Amino acid sequence: MPDSTDFKRECIEREHPGLSVRRQCELLGLNRSSWYYQSAGESAENLEWMRRIDEQYLKTPFYGSRKMADVLGIDRKRAQRLMRRSRATRCFANADCASKSSIAAAIICSSSKTNAKSKRETARNI
Repeated sequence: MPDSTDFKRECIEREHPGLSVRRQCELLGLNRSSWYYQSAGESAENLEWMRRIDEQYLKTPFYGSRKMADVLGIDRKRAQRLMRRSRATRCFANADCASKSSIAAAIICSSSKTNAKSKRETARNI
């Protein structure tokens, strides 16, 4: 049985005739607070900032959180958190991304599963 919290949450049946939710959580090794937890999600304001960060990131993928915060006029810590959430990461270490500031370069850099050789081949084909 997988150890993920999401899997354990799916295993629990609220209307089980013989086992209470408390007992099911105990048997699965899941805290009841984890079963009841509902994510609040992002606010509309943060979603708007994430959209702006993504737009700026596509123009300048080499900007870090400090420069991004300066350009957009927001707090650096907020920029860091929203960049992590939107998965906008710096990619200046890859030569292909440093030479191309386009959507294609951002896509190539964000795919962490491909190796450097295939990234270079993909960049040449674009």
